[in-house]
Amino acid sequence: MKRIYLLSLGICCLFNTLIQAQNIGINADGSAPDASAQLHIASTSKGLLIPQLTVAQRTAISNPATGLLIYQTNGSAGFYYNNGTAETPDWAFLATYTLQQNINTNGKYISGDGSNTGLYFHSDGSMVGKGEYDPFQHLPDAGGGTKFIWHPYRSAFRAGRFSGTQWDDINLGNFSFATGNNTMADGRDCFAMGNTVMASGIGTVALGSYVSTGFAAGMFIFGDASILNVATISAPDKFVVRASGGFLFYNDAALKSSVYIGSGSNAWSSLSDVNRKENFVPVNGEDFLNRIADFKTTSWNYKGQDTKQFRHYGPMAQEFYSAFGRDKYGTIGNNTTINQADFDGVNLIAIQALEKRRAALYKDNQELIEKNEAEEKLIAALEERIQKLETHLRK
Repeated sequence: MKRIYLLSLGICCLFNTLIQAQNIGINADGSAPDASAQLHIASTSKGLLIPQLTVAQRTAISNPATGLLIYQTNGSAGFYYNNGTAETPDWAFLATYTLQQNINTNGKYISGDGSNTGLYFHSDGSMVGKGEYDPFQHLPDAGGGTKFIWHPYRSAFRAGRFSGTQWDDINLGNFSFATGNNTMADGRDCFAMGNTVMASGIGTVALGSYVSTGFAAGMFIFGDASILNVATISAPDKFVVRASGGFLFYNDAALKSSVYIGSGSNAWSSLSDVNRKENFVPVNGEDFLNRIADFKTTSWNYKGQDTKQFRHYGPMAQEFYSAFGRDKYGTIGNNTTINQADFDGVNLIAIQALEKRRAALYKDNQELIEKNEAEEKLIAALEERIQKLETHLRK
């Protein structure tokens, strides 16, 4: 027995010496191991089984070497390796690897096929998505969900959430943009942003909530949040807004001047609160009437317009500005446009002056009527006296 033990010990020492002296190959055909590998395992029918441990067993390993690999059988099962040191282990899950340092793409693309297409990150922090435009290429359906998509084949961009087929190939317009919730831009050169909005005609824009351009081209539409069903307004080459609360436009940073269309109204209202005004100057209505009398009022059309369709009446801005463009404080309007509120103001001043004329004429007329009535009574009395006198003379 003692001889067998010594013989076995001698063989093991010899085998250990051979292992330390060269690389090892494990295979079924006797082939030599690759010279670059310390351990070369070759098989066409079997794999390598890494030690399998539970979470508790893994964490109980004393001083695990950096790079130690195990397969965890419970919890988040999978391959783990020690990315730390023996003294401070840091077990990293290979299936959900977390970057431990920044990645330098070194001027190369992150590509799906290894070509110079895909994502390119510049050293200044900018990112470029590069691809080839090919409108005849069919794209895989996007499927519902929350996604960020850039389709070079269509030069189309998508970002947000959708629940149906809005971003599938059949609904993807060339050179289109859509973002938000359940938006769709299936026309060429379209833009859609918001909640359940659709831009379908060529060169259309749909913003806001629950609106659609139908298939009208060149249209802009905006929808407020007042309804929860899609309103389709097909108005080619028009600017359309649904604002159930009205329209309010300010044209200065201090919010001192504005125009407004109230809910349900059909005309613009300009800000005219006396508490928001100052530097009042009385005007002479008769003077205004005299100035208006000198206007060369005509019918006309803008240059280049169809004279059979687009004719207008009214004064010229130059005449209006010359007559009413200044007061004691400064200028009013300019010599190329007529402000509607100023135009209405001039009209009201003129109407007031005409009313004063009418009132004066009415007063004069009443006085003449009264005088005429008195004279008629006098004439009647005289006629009566004459008639009596004639009757007396005949006797």
